[in-house]
This record gives sequence, C-alpha cells and structure tokens, in this order.
Amino acid sequence: MRLFKGIQDRAKPETFMLIVILPNSAGPIRNAIKHWGDIKYGVMTQCLRLEKFMAANNQYWNNVALKINARLGGCNSSSESGVLNDLKTQPFMIVGADVGHPGPGVAKPSVTGIVFSYDESATRYAALTEIQQPRVEIIESLQKMMERALGRFIEFRKIPPKRIIFFRDGVSEGEYSTVATAELEAIQSAIKTIVGGRDYQILVTFIVVGKRHHSVFFPRNYNEGDRKGNCHPGLVVENEVTGPMKNDFYLQSHAAIQGTPRSAHYIVLHDDIFNGNMQRIQELAFTLCHVYAKATRSVSIPAPVYYADLVCSRGVFHMSPEAHGLQFDDSASSSSGGSSFDLNVWRSAFKSVNKFLGNRMYFL
Repeated sequence: MRLFKGIQDRAKPETFMLIVILPNSAGPIRNAIKHWGDIKYGVMTQCLRLEKFMAANNQYWNNVALKINARLGGCNSSSESGVLNDLKTQPFMIVGADVGHPGPGVAKPSVTGIVFSYDESATRYAALTEIQQPRVEIIESLQKMMERALGRFIEFRKIPPKRIIFFRDGVSEGEYSTVATAELEAIQSAIKTIVGGRDYQILVTFIVVGKRHHSVFFPRNYNEGDRKGNCHPGLVVENEVTGPMKNDFYLQSHAAIQGTPRSAHYIVLHDDIFNGNMQRIQELAFTLCHVYAKATRSVSIPAPVYYADLVCSRGVFHMSPEAHGLQFDDSASSSSGGSSFDLNVWRSAFKSVNKFLGNRMYFL
C-alpha cells in the first residue's frame, strides 16, 4: 500500500494497472485486492494464479492480454453487421441486465447489475451494481440505475440515445409479464426524468434471454453438421418448438468445444425499434455474441448479458472489509427460522465502484 501511495502521487489511478500473482488458494486475498482496487482507489487490477502463471503458454497469455486490453479501454473485436450499421445512424444504447440470487437458506441480498454501451460500435460498456431483497426477480432500483446510465451516456456522447435495446437475463417463463411490466415502466420513468423536458423520443426494445431450457437441436443428417456432429453456429429456430402467443426464437450462436452446444432462447416482450422484424433482432443478437471481450470466438449469449452476469458475481468485492459477517459467501450466513433480514445493514457496508473506473470494463 505504501508503494501505491508513492505511485499515486505521480500518476492518475486510471493510467496504470496492478498485476498480482496469487497463491493457488487465495479467495480472501483476491477479495481484498479487488475491493482495494475497484472500490477504494479506482485502480485496475489483474490477478494471476501462481500455478497457471508458472505453467503459462501462449494461449494463456493471449487470454490475459484480451482482458487487460479491454480493461484499459482497448477494443478486442467489433462488428460491421447490417443491423448494427443501421443502428449507428442514430445514437443507441445496448443494455444487459441480470439479478444474482443467494443460495437457498442463505441470508444475504440479491445483487443486481446492468451494463450499458456508450460507444458507436457497442463494444465498450460501463456497469452499475446494487443490492436488494433476497430472491426478488424484478430489479427494484432499475429506474435509478437507468437514470445514471442515461446521464453517463449523455456525458460521454453529448446527446441522449435515440434507441435502447434492453437484454434481460435470468427471467423464468412464469415471470415474463410481471418483470417486463415493472421494468419497462422503470425504464420509461428514467427516460422521462432525464430527457422528459426535451422534444426527444427514445424507443425501447425489451428482450429476455433464457439459458435454462431443455431444447437441444441436432442436424437432420451428419453431413449438415460440423466435425462434432453439431449444428453450425448461426442456427435459428423460430417455429414448431416456439411459443404460439409470443415472439420468440432459439439461436445457437457458438460452436461447442466439447459435447452439444446449448442454444439461447430469446423472447421479445416489447419492441418499439424493429417493428416486429424478427430477422433483424436475430441478426443483432448473433452479432453481439461475437464481440465478447474475453473471447476470440462467438459465445452462447450476447456480450452485454455475459457482462451483467459478471457484474452480479462481484458483489463480494463491494463489501467493506470492516463489515464483519456481511460477506457474499454462502457458507458465511444462513438464515434461521426466527431471524429477520435487514437490508439496510447490508447497504451501509455495500460500496459503489470508484469514480475512476466508472466508464471502464473493470468487471472482466
């Protein structure tokens, strides 16, 4: 820490990164380092495990380089798809949102996270994190989070977005209507708060991305598949096994390294932007599966959905080290029949990301 104080006196925290080599079992150490960097000082940190560091090959260093480059503001990949080029004609924002829940019987909050793009190519994202009552699926603070996201977008681009494409992860089929109604209202309220005084309309498309389903697709014959006998990436299924009462489709966007790939299920619950043109939505989803900063291949779900999941998994790093007994560890705090959960106690210990990392992809 003293060494960092000397560096801090000579350089801004956002201009450098600290690389830390950790022992093989170093969970608490990593938590302390990430809190120190992400929350307290706003310093980028890259942790490496000693065992992998000592046996590193070119592929390992390539993967590390991808994360470092993106965290420092670089772009690892971009797309020139037709739908993305059409969106670029006006300012647009792509949002990924998720809620991370505690395990059964664990007395700790759910963590909510959103990421939002703020560049013209939808490759650079900023993140916002909050906590809420356990196992509540609706993002209760979404209006506040979207207000902050819109404000930062305007600060960076000098103009509000004209279109918002909102990808929502982790919603079960029975909650589609409830979540969509509440969260669309929160998004519209945020828009009204930020740009309501202007003659400015922002269109919204709301899409749920489902991963937990039992639909698996195979080629009709071996010659139509890849070398592993799976369907080629880009497979879209939009009839027969889809819902009769909603606009939905399955998209297999990646090739499996091992076994059978699992497609993602997309449900379009509200659409102001594409006028019901499902092919354009399918193309956008497939495009966003190719710009995940930590990979050189397409992935199974759009990059902003992956990022939102990563943001939710980092709740432990936001907790003050002085908050004894209030850590996001399933084994640390279990609820008992007569105990009540006090969210305010957790909120007092939950700290926001340092301002120096506000527009950086620290969560990779």
